[in-house]
Amino acid sequence: MARPRRFVAGGIAALVVAGVVLGSAPAGAAPGGGVGSRQHACDSTRPPNLDDGLPFPVATTDLRAYSGWGTSCRTAVILRGQRLDYHCWVIGNDGVTWSYVSAVDQGVAGWVRDDLLPGGGSAVSCPS
Repeated sequence: MARPRRFVAGGIAALVVAGVVLGSAPAGAAPGGGVGSRQHACDSTRPPNLDDGLPFPVATTDLRAYSGWGTSCRTAVILRGQRLDYHCWVIGNDGVTWSYVSAVDQGVAGWVRDDLLPGGGSAVSCPS
């Protein structure tokens, strides 16, 4: 399911609280019926690269990339100026969306909150 890449500040949080994520089913919906909130999973399997959004956006600041979609997971740093390859996004257990991101030239990858990414992160949801 595609979603817009740009958000009005605070808009995504309001939609998540209301149980709506830009046209998807409410959080916790049955598989195939929409994207629900996922449990935090550090060191999870790398998701498939489903987002072919080219050209690659460029990191405008250093970014913490987590091994899962939670801030208690192990981190790496994607440096400012790196080209970013977005794979797909999930709704984390914190109620916000996270995209799996690879730094093309740096060789670092991990989950980054979409509100920190250029363009709002990936446009494609990760499979359930």
